[in-house]
Amino acid sequence: MTKLSELMRMGVGKRTAALESMGRSKGKTLDSLDGVPVELPKIIAQETKKMKYSTVVNLVKVLRCSYVDSKACMELLNEANLGRALLESLRAMSKDKEDQVMESFLSSIGDLFEWDFFAKNERRFFLEDIIDIIKTRYTSPGFLVTEALSVIMTMFTTDNAAVLSELRASRKCLPLFFDIISNMPKTKSFHFQALLVEIVYRVIRMLRKSSIKKDQELVQKTLESLPPILSLGIQSVTPKEFRAGTRQLLNQFNQAVGVVKSFPIKALSFECNMNKQVAMDDVQWFDMGGMTFEVESAVRIADELIQGIAKLHFSNIQGYSTDGKGIAKLHIKTSVSLADVLPNVNDVAWNDLHRLVVVLQVDASVRPTTKGSKN
Repeated sequence: MTKLSELMRMGVGKRTAALESMGRSKGKTLDSLDGVPVELPKIIAQETKKMKYSTVVNLVKVLRCSYVDSKACMELLNEANLGRALLESLRAMSKDKEDQVMESFLSSIGDLFEWDFFAKNERRFFLEDIIDIIKTRYTSPGFLVTEALSVIMTMFTTDNAAVLSELRASRKCLPLFFDIISNMPKTKSFHFQALLVEIVYRVIRMLRKSSIKKDQELVQKTLESLPPILSLGIQSVTPKEFRAGTRQLLNQFNQAVGVVKSFPIKALSFECNMNKQVAMDDVQWFDMGGMTFEVESAVRIADELIQGIAKLHFSNIQGYSTDGKGIAKLHIKTSVSLADVLPNVNDVAWNDLHRLVVVLQVDASVRPTTKGSKN
């Protein structure tokens, strides 16, 4: 394995190539830190200034895979002001409208916030910038806003009281937040909707325990900002039945709105090159929104069941076929790997699995279509 200090001393071209290779590995490629990596923020700033955002993303992937499980290493990265450097990169990507690379960037930094001390001084700025990204792009196709909201969910799960305090103290966050939830009928991702409903649900439950008048006014404002179906439904769901209740509630909401469409499935698998077939566990719904498809699923890797979401953009589908007996197949472009479809599953071998065919087993009476739903 390579030391981070050695990586920082490499020439630009050699370091870029090394990061690209290490980023694909999805495993630990750097030795443990033996001091504060003071050069790291400088390198990130340099690459950001040169608009080499893909290199920044690869560096974050390598740092996450190598250090996110080590409190000692994460404390050293935090002491080096990694959080501030990443915040400035995010701002630059957003300003330059680099949405695709920003999606990968947000997907990579989310796990870093599982440590409550990480970027603590920048937390409010991250919240403001990420919510602003969501506000300006929530009707766009793709998965950027879902990744953005996932980062906020990680922050909230790690330290919900601190995040709620930052949201209330910020002049920017709450107006943007209310605007987003009031415009949920325009959103195009079921997973985004589910994350947003869960955050709203948790916030309301926390605020209702407060005796402060402003907190109760905030609860009322939140409920009034939600579409009526969700406002009424979210108040009747208990914590124990939240997951199933949210699915049922959002299905009803989307049937009324018509942007996201969902249909039940019995099984999901991927046929790949090299005569490989990968089956998913625990699949129930196939969700279509705008020009994207999502399936909540799980896959068994080395005797461990990994939860994830299979994601496909309509532009990556070459063809569609059905046998009329409940089997539907989506033929995927050869440039797309299984690792692209399930990016959060840590299996490096999936980078080499291409020529994908998504095999869906549905009820014979269901007639799914690859035509985009209403925009």
